[in-house]
Amino acid sequence: MQGVAVAATYWYEGEEYEKKQIKLFPKGQIVEYTNLELFCDSFVLLPGISTLSPTFLAILYCVTLFWMFLGMNIIADVFMGSIE
Repeated sequence: MQGVAVAATYWYEGEEYEKKQIKLFPKGQIVEYTNLELFCDSFVLLPGISTLSPTFLAILYCVTLFWMFLGMNIIADVFMGSIE
């Protein structure tokens, strides 16, 4: 379940935001504030991931990308070895 509340402005920790979204879960809720046009509601991303800093997310995505390419390299080497 999820609810979206809209008002003129919201204040959180001394900063002004245009939008607020409340996501309800069985064990609690996540409240997100933003000045962007849309909230990210992707099923691929974890709930509340937009609350993390962009720098941390960039580093996390780069490490994950490296890990995936490393795994692909290992699988390709095994496959090529079986072809030979």
